[in-house]
Amino acid sequence: MTALTKGIAIMKIRSMTLLLALTVVAAAGCEDVLVEEPESFITSDTYYKTPGDLEAAAVAMYGLFHDWNMFKVQYHWTFELAADQGRFHPDEPNVETQAPEYLNWTSTSRDAVQPWKTLYWNILRAHQVLDNLDNVEFPDAQQRSRLEGEAKFMRAFHYFWLVRAYGGVPLYLSEDEQISVDQPRASEEEVLNQIIADAEAAVASLPEARTGAELGRATRGAALMLLADAYRWRANVVSMSQSDWQAVADAARAVINSGVYALEADYAQIHAPGAQFRSEEIFSVQSIGGGGWFQSSLFGSVYWPRNLGAGGGWAVVVPTPEYYEGYIDGDYRHEATYWTEGCPADQPADCESPVAFTPTDNPYPGGYPHVKKYIPTDRGLNFWGGGDVNIPLYRFAEAYLLLAEAENELGNAAAAAAAINEVRARARQGTGSENRAEPADIVALDQASMRDAIYQERSWELSYELKRWFDLVQRGESYFVSQFQANDPIAGQLGNLVASRMRLPIPAEEIQKNPALTQNPGY
Repeated sequence: MTALTKGIAIMKIRSMTLLLALTVVAAAGCEDVLVEEPESFITSDTYYKTPGDLEAAAVAMYGLFHDWNMFKVQYHWTFELAADQGRFHPDEPNVETQAPEYLNWTSTSRDAVQPWKTLYWNILRAHQVLDNLDNVEFPDAQQRSRLEGEAKFMRAFHYFWLVRAYGGVPLYLSEDEQISVDQPRASEEEVLNQIIADAEAAVASLPEARTGAELGRATRGAALMLLADAYRWRANVVSMSQSDWQAVADAARAVINSGVYALEADYAQIHAPGAQFRSEEIFSVQSIGGGGWFQSSLFGSVYWPRNLGAGGGWAVVVPTPEYYEGYIDGDYRHEATYWTEGCPADQPADCESPVAFTPTDNPYPGGYPHVKKYIPTDRGLNFWGGGDVNIPLYRFAEAYLLLAEAENELGNAAAAAAAINEVRARARQGTGSENRAEPADIVALDQASMRDAIYQERSWELSYELKRWFDLVQRGESYFVSQFQANDPIAGQLGNLVASRMRLPIPAEEIQKNPALTQNPGY
């Protein structure tokens, strides 16, 4: 394939524009929107010549994280509304936005189309790094190894999102495959096996920590968390294997014993600006308020109250009443996660007359509960560009919860309880130095009861961090249905609490472009 035909293929097949010009801009932090001229193409055959070129390409792999259709907005709308913790705000008028609450997505809805597109776009960027490593001379062999590990981590990370959302998907392992080959769906197990292989390679070559301008890029700890997560999914959904559970335990314990991370004393600080400088963050979407569209979060579109002024939030995702009321009384995580009133951003944070959040009718006459995580420094004054709060994808508390689940499935109830209690002990500290009674330590239970307790603990600890939907799916249909009935009963009003709705439909346009694809059952 010539450079010209490759450029044309990239423009036409699967809507995957090469975006190499955008790669350079993302690496430099420029805010301009580029329009690629159809008369000329810069391709990977001609662009990547130096280690610096590949470093820029590696940085660009993170650029889409702040795209509207990815972690900036769409994934929260899709996966948090679809989970049993969140529902759309009672005043939300947009039918398409409401759809995930009822699991009412179709093969043409944004909820199905955008995750597929954005995840494969970033896989393409990872392939641009991997496929060009041998075309560049590296005076520093360790730099080459780090870049290879980073690209494999990012490929694995994005395939992990794909396989959990859609099941088996086409498994492309090079840029040429991705832009020119129509492949059928690999099995879920085949995709997971590749994810695990890539994550293991990343563990072996990524640095323990990043500093300075590299903060936020993948580390060995991030790769270990992904490895544990992938083995966990394979054990729950595919293999039911004790060896996979042992691999979960080994990877989680390696993170815990690394000495790099620690639990933040105050749970609320995990979701406050500056998380990249704190000990709990392992891998997050990095946000810089005022840093431009692709460097700042847009928390307001998802969680900011609608009547708090300063640009007016949309609060698309609010807690379900049943889930909101389900915490243990006195658990600080409830206080740190929710609020019912607040001060507008153009007033002091401790203003004399806080605004009660709408709606103010029953069952919450004092103000409707909203998610309090992710409040930026300017408290919403700059709605579109002030989001300087990171979006956690892996943090240290989850390492303990992964270890707890693995130990329980291996028959070690006492070890599972001890891991959970590390997380609960932090919650009892409240703002950092309190000594609360709840949540009390959990004692060793039978395996089934401990399994339920671990999933409940994950629900409280990791709420609104894009975890719960996938927990519901991997536990299976019975758990999926029962948790919606308990925590979000309106989700079943359209009859969609069935196994087929535990995966997104394959986008119709992708099936049209690739006749080798098949649709998921029920769509």
